[in-house]
Amino acid sequence: MSAGKKEDYYEKLMAGSPVYRVKTIKQCQKKIKGIIDQLKRGTSIEEDFFYELQIAANEICYNAVEHGNRFSRRKFVQIRYYQEREQIVFMIQDQGSGFNPEDLVDPTLQDNILKPRGRGIFLARHMVDELIFCDEGRKVFLVKKIKKST
Repeated sequence: MSAGKKEDYYEKLMAGSPVYRVKTIKQCQKKIKGIIDQLKRGTSIEEDFFYELQIAANEICYNAVEHGNRFSRRKFVQIRYYQEREQIVFMIQDQGSGFNPEDLVDPTLQDNILKPRGRGIFLARHMVDELIFCDEGRKVFLVKKIKKST
């Protein structure tokens, strides 16, 4: 499925799901933790699954507040999520000017390894199955597949 078709697919999934708005990193943490806690209830999905999803969603939300909205209290970050039997999808969208995800440096390269920043998106990519950037990087879909127990 092409990137545009994936975006359309996930947009349709999100239609009708609640929209949460946050303005600060602390609000990101609180809202995402609340969503994760709600998703955990009554499920047999392993704790590690939710830990990884929470870390990834926090990283993307923090970036939206800091780099997208530049900590502006006049702007907000939207958080939406959707759960199916096979996957959980988060959508995080800021009101910033966007960026090109292709321009991100690899934090594992020797020149970048000791830099104190620049690992959030790298970390998020490794904690979810898909990380899809849309709208010039202002909107991100995080897709985590629910693996069936054997």
